Amino acid sequence: MNKLTTEASPALNGVPPQTGLKVVDKVFDRPLNNPLFPNLRMGGYTTRKGQRGVKVDHGIIHRGDIWNAGDQPVLLRIDSGCLTSAVFHDESCDCHWQLMQAMKLINDAPEGTLGLIIEHFHHEGKAHGFTAKLKSYRDGMYPVPGDKRQFGSSLLILKDLGIKRVRVMTNNPEKLAVLVDNGIEVVEVIHLVTNDPKLRWFLNYKAQTFGHQIVFGDEPQSTGEAALLQASSYPPEPAGSDSRE
Repeated sequence: MNKLTTEASPALNGVPPQTGLKVVDKVFDRPLNNPLFPNLRMGGYTTRKGQRGVKVDHGIIHRGDIWNAGDQPVLLRIDSGCLTSAVFHDESCDCHWQLMQAMKLINDAPEGTLGLIIEHFHHEGKAHGFTAKLKSYRDGMYPVPGDKRQFGSSLLILKDLGIKRVRVMTNNPEKLAVLVDNGIEVVEVIHLVTNDPKLRWFLNYKAQTFGHQIVFGDEPQSTGEAALLQASSYPPEPAGSDSRE
């Protein structure tokens, strides 16, 4: 796959279009030398806004020829970089757990599954940055003032790959809205929720502060494998509908 897209990404949830955002470099199918994930490969994208804008790197983990998905839904995770959790193994958030879980789900999926994780390194601390995130730490949490992340690069990468249908691993309804509002069909949502008591308070914080869809395995409405995987259709059915029809 050699074609580079030069089209601007669309507006995101009321944010003006990122005019001139384009792919300037990319690579796929590099070995991921980890015995836990023998089916996964690494890749990367570099994007830039305008002719003189700053270049930004994005990592990808993929399984299969994701650039030839056609109408096949791709198992997708849009992930935000988190040095404190993924690199330093700080247990103040569930970021490392979610990334490992997403990699495991893609790796262990049935043969023929196409999977993609887009890793936005610049989304540290909901795009406030590493230093700002650490300065906001209080009693083991970082209540940063709002979410500054934008997902134009995610949409640009999906468009460049020709991916039109996805099965999304997320608890965040904003990510679903970004995809749907920009023409990506979400055929399934897989919620990633851990029952680790050390992380439960943080999941509750994200649910209360950012509206994340969190259901724990010991709650009566949860389903699936100890609530680690909760699959649902998207958009959700209207209240009172009978899914058995």
